[in-house]
Amino acid sequence: MIPIPDISTPQSKLIVAILCVGVVLGAYLFGRSDGARITEAAWATEKATLNAEAVERLDAAYKRNAATEAAGKTKLAETANVYEMKIGVLKNEKDRAIARARAGGLFINTVGQSCGNTVPEAAPGSGLDSRIQRVRLPDEDADFLISFAADANRVVEQLTACQNILRQERE
Repeated sequence: MIPIPDISTPQSKLIVAILCVGVVLGAYLFGRSDGARITEAAWATEKATLNAEAVERLDAAYKRNAATEAAGKTKLAETANVYEMKIGVLKNEKDRAIARARAGGLFINTVGQSCGNTVPEAAPGSGLDSRIQRVRLPDEDADFLISFAADANRVVEQLTACQNILRQERE
């Protein structure tokens, strides 16, 4: 048997009191640090879960964005190809029109001068006003008019392509 020390002396009582306070304080601090560790571990687990979910959502958003951009680039490339094809067709039409004008001339109809209130007599069966005259334009003027009309057609195609691009961006 272990002998029980006598604690009747004031020094013994002080030692026992200090030991009791030390044991209680140690248990409190250990419990507190252990609780903090448990809480921090729970927070870290929750934070890791939230981060993983956020990474999954971001990854899905990046993939959707990449797919949308790829589809937009494809549509834009298609629009550009159609535009380039139409511009090529317009250039060929312009070149053919200029060649035809140089070969056979470009004619315009003009109305001759008439005086006052006279009613012109139509030639039998012609269906045309006798005052209308066909005039051949000089080659430079014909080239200018054909080029001007071709430029207008090119601008129309360019605006149409721009409108198609804007529609695609809004979709």
